Amino acid sequence: MGRYVTATNLSRRVRAFTAIATSALLLAACGGAPDRDSSDLKDEFSNTIKLASDYDPNGHFAYSYSVMTPGWDPIESVSGYDFVTLAPVYDRLVFNAPDGSVQPMLATDWESADDGKALVFTLRKDVTFSDGTPFNAEAVKINLDRARGEGSRIATEIEQLDAVEVVDGYTVKLVADTGVGALLGALAQRPGMMASPAAIAGGTLKSQPVGAGAYTLTGFTSGDKASYAKREGYWEPDAQRVATMEIKLITDDQTRLNALKSGDIDGAVMRPEQVKSAVKDGLKVTATPSVVFMYLTVNSAKAPFDNPKVLEALNYAIDREAIGNGYFEGMCVPQIQPWPESSFAYSEEIGNGLDVWPHDPKKAKQLFEEAGVGKGFDLPTVTTNVTYTVQLSEVLQEMLAEVGVKMTIEQVPTPQVIEAFSVSKTVAGNVNPYSGSSDPHGVASRHLMPGSIYSVGNPVAQSTLDLAVEAATPIDPEKRTPIYAKMMQDMVDNPNHLLPICQLHVISVFNDSVSGFGLSPSGFPDLRGVAVS
Repeated sequence: MGRYVTATNLSRRVRAFTAIATSALLLAACGGAPDRDSSDLKDEFSNTIKLASDYDPNGHFAYSYSVMTPGWDPIESVSGYDFVTLAPVYDRLVFNAPDGSVQPMLATDWESADDGKALVFTLRKDVTFSDGTPFNAEAVKINLDRARGEGSRIATEIEQLDAVEVVDGYTVKLVADTGVGALLGALAQRPGMMASPAAIAGGTLKSQPVGAGAYTLTGFTSGDKASYAKREGYWEPDAQRVATMEIKLITDDQTRLNALKSGDIDGAVMRPEQVKSAVKDGLKVTATPSVVFMYLTVNSAKAPFDNPKVLEALNYAIDREAIGNGYFEGMCVPQIQPWPESSFAYSEEIGNGLDVWPHDPKKAKQLFEEAGVGKGFDLPTVTTNVTYTVQLSEVLQEMLAEVGVKMTIEQVPTPQVIEAFSVSKTVAGNVNPYSGSSDPHGVASRHLMPGSIYSVGNPVAQSTLDLAVEAATPIDPEKRTPIYAKMMQDMVDNPNHLLPICQLHVISVFNDSVSGFGLSPSGFPDLRGVAVS
């Protein structure tokens, strides 16, 4: 059962939030000096920690995250954030580097073929899975056919993949009539995770993962922790700078910080409001802009969300600046676009879009009246039972109450978010962070395309869908940029069920013993190569 929050049991802290954030914005508008401890925080930290020369190769590293995979078969994963616990076991074909580029991993090289309708990958020849099964082109075909096939929960993330062809033992061709440009980025995430064909045939992956990764799973308690040990004979020893590793699930932000301060763990994901405390205690803070954005999405098949005026009104009802610069202390850039400013998909013409959909409760109420729901309506909503998503939901609850929307909040573990919003559809709203591919097409494949996991209502405008497919096709990012600009304008002209709020800076914090860490813009901490002294 989830825990429910209603307007009558909001904490005083949240009730005061909007007034505080608004006051800060008014001061800024009047020429007051900016608060260096909030909006400028995002510029103060690096996304890497240089490797120390005295690290201990026999050391143990413990990290805490706010989400943990419920099972170990990548195609059954329900959240992109499962990546963190899956990645030590499963190498991908390519990986996202801290500078945002896609780099070789199990694939050493790739090139375009068939007039841009295929990618040909050259594979490593010195790789085996942890059960001794060879990694080769046939293994890639088995994994990708499975990831895009029936029963896969990640199929929409590579929905453009039409066929996988084995060219020779270590060359594989991926055919995609459309969307080939977006395919590479998706293969750095869960769709690109390679599992042993023998383990796949044995049907044991869900509880006994067998990958080609740097570590093997040595223990797992669902909802608590996962333990790992490094593999002998792994192809890249520099990825194994600790002998053992542990990832612990702690959903409460303060409990996670306390565990780090007390020495129970060596590192943890953190939230913006905790950064000042971490700095004060001498902890190492890493942060980076990311593809992760906070959103409210609704089921557009349920009334009144099937009315475009209601969708537009909700955009006016949300005070994105108060959330990004207030609640997230400047580390979540307020904007209506689902892509960061650093992305080639970002529309320079629209920019943050706060002039398109400013916070305007009066305009929201007017649109509700025109839609025939001027007396208000209910919005039962689900969110992950993690501190910051619950608190954000409470802030939105307060803002929407201003315009007559009664939002109730159910707090549940990540898999139950999918169940409530996408499967049983017992709620009409969902507040969470984006957890799809770092390629811009990930937004469409996860939230907009028919059949995608969070597109559960009426289809978005066909013009939006057509532009999404067109934008995903060129391999050259420069050719994709103007198409995404058209797509963003189309989403303004045809408001849909996805309401981006702000673009998040992701943060991980460590004690003094940790080095060799890099935080990529994908938003998922990759612990590959981390070290302790």
